[in-house]
Amino acid sequence: MLRPDHCCSSGSPDSYERHTLLKRTQLAEAQRLRIVPARFTTDGSLMGAVALVLRWLGALHGGG
Repeated sequence: MLRPDHCCSSGSPDSYERHTLLKRTQLAEAQRLRIVPARFTTDGSLMGAVALVLRWLGALHGGG
């Protein structure tokens, strides 16, 4: 994993965020991530798999 204070020539921790991370306004609309609530209407097993992943992620972050 890259450490912000070691990946830029200036050595400033905030220079990583200033020069490396993309901001929302720098991306075209088609490249932006959109989360759209939806329903699984045909595949119950897929919905179950997604629920298991979300439960695992919640436990990882101390949510459950």
